[in-house]
Amino acid sequence: MSLTVTHAKVSAIADDPAASAAGEVLPSDWNAAHIVTGAMSVFNVADFGAVGNGVSDDTTEIQAALDAANAAGGGVVWVPPGTYKISNSLIVYSNTHVRGAGRGATTLRGTAGAYSGKTINGGSSIYCTIAMTSASRSSVKSLTVDHSTNSTTANGIAILFDGTETPSNMCVIEDCEVLGYDSHQYLIWNYMGVGSKIINNYIDGGVTSRDGTVGQEGIESYGGVDVLISGNTIKNINQYGIYLWGDTDSGPPTNVTISNNYLSVCHSGIRVVANAYNIRVFGNHCDDCWETGIKVTCSSTTTLDDVGVFANTVDTADVGIYLRSESGGTTSRVLVDGNSVNNTDSTTDAGIYVYSFSKFNVYNNTIKNSSGHGIYFEECSYARACNNIIDTVEKIGIYCYDVSKAQILGNEILEYNNGSGGDPGIQITASDNILMDHNSFKWTHGSYTINVTSSASDRCIVGKGNQLLQNSYANPTYRNSGTNPNRGTVSLSAAATTTTVYNTLVNPSSQISINQTAGTIKAFIVNNVGHGSFDLVTAAAAGDETFAYEIA
Repeated sequence: MSLTVTHAKVSAIADDPAASAAGEVLPSDWNAAHIVTGAMSVFNVADFGAVGNGVSDDTTEIQAALDAANAAGGGVVWVPPGTYKISNSLIVYSNTHVRGAGRGATTLRGTAGAYSGKTINGGSSIYCTIAMTSASRSSVKSLTVDHSTNSTTANGIAILFDGTETPSNMCVIEDCEVLGYDSHQYLIWNYMGVGSKIINNYIDGGVTSRDGTVGQEGIESYGGVDVLISGNTIKNINQYGIYLWGDTDSGPPTNVTISNNYLSVCHSGIRVVANAYNIRVFGNHCDDCWETGIKVTCSSTTTLDDVGVFANTVDTADVGIYLRSESGGTTSRVLVDGNSVNNTDSTTDAGIYVYSFSKFNVYNNTIKNSSGHGIYFEECSYARACNNIIDTVEKIGIYCYDVSKAQILGNEILEYNNGSGGDPGIQITASDNILMDHNSFKWTHGSYTINVTSSASDRCIVGKGNQLLQNSYANPTYRNSGTNPNRGTVSLSAAATTTTVYNTLVNPSSQISINQTAGTIKAFIVNNVGHGSFDLVTAAAAGDETFAYEIA
């Protein structure tokens, strides 16, 4: 049985300007909020024998309604209130819109021992309750998929590519509830879908353990182009709340937006893995993620390009925001901007941790209450950390280790080194070409505000615009303890008349103060004052001579 209906626009589906906006004719048990674009036929699963009593197996009857919609060229498959026992995957084809009466009102309940795998068009086997397979402009909305008592490995709702035809296009999963079990892998799955929208869903993985071994994701998007994942609530997931990745089979995820999702009690809230291009992660809230709030990684021989992580909130995690590239990976145009990171627990990591990235910016973030460092860069190049607020960290405010060509500008570092290590506000180790200027420090408990160490550090510039406010330690200064320090000593070997000092505050207007502390007193001059260096020249050769100097 079918009922012809002409509809106005659906919120998430309708991107078709040619769709009719005529009046509506709806079945009596239809929720008036469920509106589908264009002239459609409605297929009520009850007319095909589905009873929804939670006891009878309704798989065949619901699939018959789906097949009838497909044979008619599309339609609405209406699933009235009830609990429908499902023993194998339900396949949704093009131009078909599955509608329930709302979360908890219409429930598809998977059974233990089900989901042996259904082969689609001679292609891949699938393991999920309901799937849009190589479909165009289809949707699933306003129902519950319940696997909370089903220990069989199975996914919830999927947008799939069957491996023999084309990827699904412009498909939507909206306002659904998916309840999982430990062994379920992807509660909502976008498999190479183009133009997919996964919006305003509620997902509970049912996992309370914190071992991260199950391999469970709340939402996984594998490959895909022009994908939107937005407004979802995701809880109790043993690995990643949202997982975005691709490989040579899927191609790189491209033009993907992950926005305004709430993720709680997950191993990691959001995980992005290269290859990936034009990725936006913004406005999300990650709460109580026992490893990482947001994690972006680039494996060897892959590329991560044009990625923005901005305006997110991370509350309670080992690491707030974690960026890492393996040797051989390529990163560029990565922005971490305007995020709030609170209560990170790792004593060895940081609120924001970046490893082996290049060409990235960390701007306008607030990191508060870190058990480790505030911001940590390691083996990075062409990095900028600007205008961040770091408040109450146990260790170093900003730490650069083996970093080249970085700018640390305009940061406010408050209440750092609340531990017992004597750590500074900014630590530079084994790094080169680091500019530090216009940073402010307040209520430090460390030995130094800025500390440049290791003989490997070179051409590190401490600008004259840094400010120290309300310091509680006796030595409110910066130092460089390397071989060419900003403040320290320099030696002339026997018979030498000239030595060049690097890594300084030197610029044409700097004052240079040099006092001889050892050897026979003699005349000397300072010349060739340039950007980052000066020459110390003695009037006559003598034995080893040691001079103390500082840049005013």
